[in-house]
Amino acid sequence: MKYILFILLTALAACQPSIATNTTDAPPPTAMAMTDSYEPTIPDTAWLHGDFNGDSIPDTAYSILLKARVDAETQDEYTIRFTTQDIPDLYAGEGDLRLINEGDLNNDGRDDISIFRKPGNGCTYDMQPWSFTNGKWKAISDMILVPTFCDYMSDSAVQARIVNVDSTLFFYEPDYNIDITKLVRKRLPLL
Repeated sequence: MKYILFILLTALAACQPSIATNTTDAPPPTAMAMTDSYEPTIPDTAWLHGDFNGDSIPDTAYSILLKARVDAETQDEYTIRFTTQDIPDLYAGEGDLRLINEGDLNNDGRDDISIFRKPGNGCTYDMQPWSFTNGKWKAISDMILVPTFCDYMSDSAVQARIVNVDSTLFFYEPDYNIDITKLVRKRLPLL
């Protein structure tokens, strides 16, 4: 009887369907795959209008890709070009950028431009105002850092960071001592 039971169990095990094996060369699925983080598409102001050379005729500024990034560690490199031939290109550097018409910051009768650039990593952008003076571009101040806390800033919010009050330039930054959600006005150090 023991032998019959053993033979029946062996026969029953032999009748079970075999598990199909994957014969493709694809790697097996993993529980976690590393991917680039998702970022919503935010429209960049890659062009703007203004009277940058003081001739009372509106000019258009727009960004041009100079050099595409070569790997995940680098960023695209841009320059700013103008529709008016007498205004030379303005090198903008690396990173996604937005152009802000600041109006006349330095009281020279010409609109000035700020370049607002996204960092490669992190949430602190940099911003620098420029003026077209004597046929060339001149930085008005050093770069200022603009912490965004990874929130989107509208063009009007970026433009409001640098202001001219009675011919003195100021910039707004978070109050790091008391409340970072509040902005404090500081004098902009000029070059």
